[in-house]
Amino acid sequence: MIGLMKRLRDRPDFRAHPLGALGRRLWWRIRWRTGRRPWILPWHDGLRLKLDRGGPSALIYYQGFSEPDTAALVRAYLKPGMVFVDVGAHIGEYALLAARRVGTTGEVHAFEPNPVVFEVLVENVRLNGLDQIVARPWAVSSAEGDVDFDLDPEAALSALAWRAASADRARHVQRVPAVTLDGYLAGRRADLIKIDVEGAELLVVRGSGSLLARPAAEAPVLIFECALHNYARFGYSPVDLFRLLSDHGYEVWRFDRSRGLLPQTAEFPAGVTLNLVAAKDPAHLALLAATR
Repeated sequence: MIGLMKRLRDRPDFRAHPLGALGRRLWWRIRWRTGRRPWILPWHDGLRLKLDRGGPSALIYYQGFSEPDTAALVRAYLKPGMVFVDVGAHIGEYALLAARRVGTTGEVHAFEPNPVVFEVLVENVRLNGLDQIVARPWAVSSAEGDVDFDLDPEAALSALAWRAASADRARHVQRVPAVTLDGYLAGRRADLIKIDVEGAELLVVRGSGSLLARPAAEAPVLIFECALHNYARFGYSPVDLFRLLSDHGYEVWRFDRSRGLLPQTAEFPAGVTLNLVAAKDPAHLALLAATR
């Protein structure tokens, strides 16, 4: 109970309106206990969002976005005609926001290998008539080919298999096709890439070497999740990922809506999950800093 209250106090919606925040959480639980019909939420920018029963959808319902800082960054950075790549798109929260920003002259490429979640992603694209979104039921990794994918009961925690198949009956492993960003985006533009793959971030970046080696003015900005416990499952640390990005000329920052861009080192406490920003062109960094 103490841990729950601490987590609640850290939520901006709870700090602003405690009773309202508690009421929304109670109603979320009642809603899913009493019915399983699709729940379509009127959302930001005139969008409609079909919610599943998972944790990110609950956060969207509670506070508007699953990760408000990341949503603010995506909405502020993207402009008409840009190209956004969403690796680990889940139900399409950021893909939809991005599509509104890049408009009909831009493109959004959304990758989601969980077949159940992919169906919700496709439905959200259809609901909003966003033809600029290309949804792919693929994983993104360091090499092309079929890979094992762990389907977790909490869909948002599903990820590339990080251990050999065993007698663990709680696991549900499925083979899914995987691509690299280098292969998929060969000869094509990418302005902003979001990577949220529950620890396999280094694999995605390793498969993006040619993309990241582009001249500074053409190299994409990255938003990526960084969590010691997730990285450790795949046998690496933030230092390894930061070093690889640095080798390509990238700097890493943390974005905060109230304070803008803050320099980020590879050292931070265990148990912390951050969404970080990596950029190669100082002009891109200046643009991000101006999103406060």
